[in-house]
Amino acid sequence: MADSKSQAFRAEDVFTGEIFCSMGIIVVILLPICAWRMTLSYPSLDNRAIARLKNHTSHFIFPKDPPGYGVLVYLDVAHILGTERIYVVAIAVIHAWAFEGWNHVVPSRSTRFTKASCGIEIAWRSIAYARQRDQLRMQHLILGLLHLIDQMTKRHAFCASTSSILMHKQPLGHIELLPSQTLSGSNASAPRLPIHNTSLKVFAQAQNPTAQRQIVDPADPDFAIRYGRRGDGLSLVDFLSTVLYAMATAAQASNTERCGDLAGFNPKRSAVYRISGRRTTDWSHPLTYELVRRGLGLLSVAIYEEAASGEVWFQFLYRGDVVGSGNIDLSDFAGSTAR
Repeated sequence: MADSKSQAFRAEDVFTGEIFCSMGIIVVILLPICAWRMTLSYPSLDNRAIARLKNHTSHFIFPKDPPGYGVLVYLDVAHILGTERIYVVAIAVIHAWAFEGWNHVVPSRSTRFTKASCGIEIAWRSIAYARQRDQLRMQHLILGLLHLIDQMTKRHAFCASTSSILMHKQPLGHIELLPSQTLSGSNASAPRLPIHNTSLKVFAQAQNPTAQRQIVDPADPDFAIRYGRRGDGLSLVDFLSTVLYAMATAAQASNTERCGDLAGFNPKRSAVYRISGRRTTDWSHPLTYELVRRGLGLLSVAIYEEAASGEVWFQFLYRGDVVGSGNIDLSDFAGSTAR
């Protein structure tokens, strides 16, 4: 990018004219520039889907845009970043955002960056004034990132990009995905968020792809994920997109809220996830949504680093005790989803 700093958050210069006619999404593809007005599609459940998930009812469903929410998406197809890498970084940053709380307000006129991960950095900025009625919240960032990835998927262009967020026609902020070297030289003093540990200790019983493995959380040795794979029918991209949607759904819960059952599909409905917490006693640790999100983050990194495919089962362990379990499988609607 010729002038990354000036290009990074220039979207406020284009909040005029047609975008204010009706809220939704406008997608701008750079090189050449075109625009579409779209909405984010959500997996819908029919009778077969309901039957498939009847024993895994979720307290939370996949989040929808609040009234008045709008997004302006820019895709810079000249700078491809890679499908799997974007998914892994997006999962990690949503995990970090969710820890702050679904309704947490991003400080007015502030800018933050992630530390480099997989060669990508994510920046987000609030451009709302302190006295403005609507403020940029974590839920707006999470939804904006989902819209961004949804449009990348539809355009088959996982690339440098910007998602500009509006509420009631007023711009609130921006999210930007860029190659890590683009942001490293500028805004060096801005706070940076560590989102991804690339040196996970994965303990495997064998080199067999279906062998059981265990990951100890580098930030909390009391917490671990045990997992294994079954076959190779589920592509890595579909696995990661399923984790992303599970992470975004779980992001609506507070860190201390207990997870009973959580289930849903990825955007294409090619894969289904199910997560269940164990019944707790007075002495056992509950499966909280914060542990669910941490576990999904660790699992996504491990499977990505293995460059693995296939359905996955997993267990959440706290101080050696299994506090919950889950699986990500091909759904009844799965067709040919490999890319």
